[in-house]
Amino acid sequence: MSDERRVDYLILDLVERIDRAQTVAEAARTLLDGLKPMGALSVMATDVLIAPKPMGAHTPPVVAGIAPKGWQESAAGAFVDALNPNPDMARRVRRPFMWKTAPLPTKALYSAYWEAIGEFGGKEGLAVPLVETGITGGVSMAFATEDWSPRERRAMEFACYTFLDKVRSLSPTPPEPPRLSVRERDVMAYIAEGKTDWETSVILGVSQNTVHHHVENARRKLGAATRAQGVARFILAGLR
Repeated sequence: MSDERRVDYLILDLVERIDRAQTVAEAARTLLDGLKPMGALSVMATDVLIAPKPMGAHTPPVVAGIAPKGWQESAAGAFVDALNPNPDMARRVRRPFMWKTAPLPTKALYSAYWEAIGEFGGKEGLAVPLVETGITGGVSMAFATEDWSPRERRAMEFACYTFLDKVRSLSPTPPEPPRLSVRERDVMAYIAEGKTDWETSVILGVSQNTVHHHVENARRKLGAATRAQGVARFILAGLR
């Protein structure tokens, strides 16, 4: 059997096994075990739609995670977690990327970062992001090798997307966003861009009092205590 056919069979079998998983944890373990022939060491998945991001948080909650033994308690693990450039990279590129392409401020930090990952056998990683409502979730995996063919790389990405789809299907359906009127959405979109009530009234050709009325209605529908909180919830709900 050719290497390409071998990869195809491996991934098709993995996709079927992920689809049969009954829980998110089982799906994560299946993904990790299925990619071990390609050097997989760990898997972490985050998803803002499954577990809504708390106000003021910078990253969505972890919904599944399997790390090498001792990683979470180690100084190397804490160092890598503190420096992790992957979330910022994901927000910029919005497509799968290898960890080593994510920059750090200095060469010294970059070297120290990869030295820490190497303490647990890591040589490279794959991130497959999902960007929703301006917040990045997705799956990120560490590997003990970086020597893959283009077909293997695409197969790994496909397996990660399959896993993410399965995670979504196993998770409770998120609540529908509040139903704002077309005018309320228009007004809040301009306010979210930093426009004042007066500037928004000029753009939309309505009175300033009308703009204020729409903002207050939207705030109440969004369940916000303040105008600023209303704008934040408007953005996080993806209503722009």
